[in-house]
Amino acid sequence: MKDWTKGWTRYTESWTEFTMDEINAMASEVKSLENSSEMKCSSCGKISIRHYYREISTSAGVSWYWCYNCRKCTHFRGAPRSKEYVFNDPISSVPEKGGIKWYEYLNSLWDEGILPQIFKKKGKSK
Repeated sequence: MKDWTKGWTRYTESWTEFTMDEINAMASEVKSLENSSEMKCSSCGKISIRHYYREISTSAGVSWYWCYNCRKCTHFRGAPRSKEYVFNDPISSVPEKGGIKWYEYLNSLWDEGILPQIFKKKGKSK
C-alpha cells in the first residue's frame, strides 16, 4: 500500500466538488452500504462513483464519494455506522489530511483492490 503523504505531487487534472443537485441525485442511488459496487455518477453518467467511510468518533463518521471518470468528489459527516453495521477499514491507521491527495489515494486503493470496504448489517447471518 502506498504512503499517500509521499509522491503525490503532480496532477494532470484537478478534482472538483459535485453540485448540490448532483449530490441529491447520487444520494437517491445509494440503496445499502452492503452493496459496495461502484454507482452511477450523476454528473457524467458512468458507473464510476466510489465510496469510503471512516468512523472518526463514537458519535460521527465521514463518507467520501468520488467519480474516477469525471473527477468530481464530495464528503460529509454523519451518524456513526457501527451502530448498524460491522465493517472493515483497511486504512484506519492512515491519517486523513483531506484535499486532492486524499481522493487520489483512495482511488489508488480501489485500483489496487484494497477498497471497497465490506459492510454487513448487524444481526444478519451470512
